[in-house]
This record gives sequence, C-alpha cells and structure tokens, in this order.
Amino acid sequence: MDYLRINSSKLKITLTSAECARYGIRESDGEYDSRLVRGVISDILEEAGAGEFCHPRDKLLVQLYPIRGGGAELFITKLSHVGERERRAITEADNLDTYARERVAFSFNSLDTLIAASKLPSLRSKAADLYVRDERQYILLLDEERLGRLSDCDILSEFGSRLPPAAAPRPEWDRLLASGDAIAKLSRL
Repeated sequence: MDYLRINSSKLKITLTSAECARYGIRESDGEYDSRLVRGVISDILEEAGAGEFCHPRDKLLVQLYPIRGGGAELFITKLSHVGERERRAITEADNLDTYARERVAFSFNSLDTLIAASKLPSLRSKAADLYVRDERQYILLLDEERLGRLSDCDILSEFGSRLPPAAAPRPEWDRLLASGDAIAKLSRL
C-alpha cells in the first residue's frame, strides 16, 4: 500500500489486488460494500501511514478508481477544506460517499435492553464507555463511523435513544461504570 499526500486536504492511496480483496473492494468495477469500507477506512489510513491526515471529526469524501492490471486508487478529500457550495453538492450527491467519525451517546432505560444491544455482532469490536445517570438511565458513549448516509451505530436506535451532544455524559452528572470495553463486558452477561 502506498500513499501520496496531494495537498493538505487530499490524499491518494494505492491498493494492490490483495489489499482490495482484504478490504472487500471489487477492483474491476470500483464497487465496494459501504458497510465494510466504513469499518475499515480508518484501518486503511493507519496502514498507509496516513493516520495523522485527518482529525477523527473530519468528514471525508471517499472516491475509488480501479487500476488497469489490478488494484485500485482511493482518493480521500477532507470536506472541511472544500467551499460550502461544493461541500453541499458532494454530500447531497447519490453517487458519492462521504466518511465521518464522531463520538456519540445513546441512552437506555434498562440494563436488560442495553445488554441485548451489546450482543449485536456489528458492535462487538467497538470500544465504548458506559455511564449511569440517576441510577436509572444507562448511557453508552462510542465512536460512530458514517459512510454516506449509513452509520454503524444506527442499529442502537432500536434499543435506545440517540442523545444530543449537550446531553452527553459528564463527570459531574454521571458515574462511569466501564471505560473502553463496556460492550465486550456487557455482551458476556
């Protein structure tokens, strides 16, 4: 895997055929499974040695082009460096995928519901912190990865409620029960 930093807002990553296969990218047509890529885009950036390229809260445009003879080129653009008109056109386009990662909080009214949510296979490898508020509300704080309109945390809405950023856990209101490995611990209950 090679990468070239084109400028402060654009990065080009060249993937071999084997790397495309590992990440689920069909290099012949430039198609890929959005859920899979959402889960590995940060891994691709790290493996390319470009982990410092973007801040975890940056929204990214992800473009993929097959290379004749095998492999693919992945172009990643930070949307924070693009003008408002271009950014709106990009985020509203159906044929372009953007990637974003941010810290989100979900509230659960019972421990049983939270335990059921933690057993979802798509969440097992996620790091999360668990808080309790007023001894009756459980709050899960975790990183959400979003590719296009798909989020790896949307499934949690079937079990609890997404909290607005202002209602996220705070040490003065909430008691920390588990740090980092909350989902792994809960899934074993």
